[in-house]
Amino acid sequence: DWGIASTSDRRSASLAPSRAADPPSGSGPLPPHTGRAAEGGADLAANAVAASLVPVVGRYYERMVDAETDPLTRLANRRAFYPQIASGLKRWLKGQRAFFLAMADIDLFKQVNDRFCHLYGDEILIHFARLMRKTFRTGDLLYRFGGEEFVVVFAVNDKGHGVTALERFRKAVEEYE
Repeated sequence: DWGIASTSDRRSASLAPSRAADPPSGSGPLPPHTGRAAEGGADLAANAVAASLVPVVGRYYERMVDAETDPLTRLANRRAFYPQIASGLKRWLKGQRAFFLAMADIDLFKQVNDRFCHLYGDEILIHFARLMRKTFRTGDLLYRFGGEEFVVVFAVNDKGHGVTALERFRKAVEEYE
């Protein structure tokens, strides 16, 4: 059984085993835990621990997201592809939905980088990713697989819907200015 051992200034409290033989007093250990927090101290301690963990968990989550996100296009990257595709396919197959997986690469991309420099190439990648986000649905899985290679995976009701979605994207790329 755990209670609160408090100090005389009441600002610092720590968890310590309680002993039934200890009488309640202002400076010694409190009686055994009865299911309710003694003077709110347990709640304060738990809240303090939880509050101190929030930034740690937040930084951990940010690092996970950063590790699975391409920094240039902000699309998911190859590292995110394999676990996400496995869970997405399980979900879609369980619902007996068909899906499309399409790969795209940007023609003559190396020549653009060589002729105009990598800053222009980076801009092309950023705009290509924006077109993907704009053209495909929110729940569709979009990836920068590497270099100028991109992948999209999406569920469809039938083959015609998949072909239509890919044609809509191809046309958006063709008409982009």
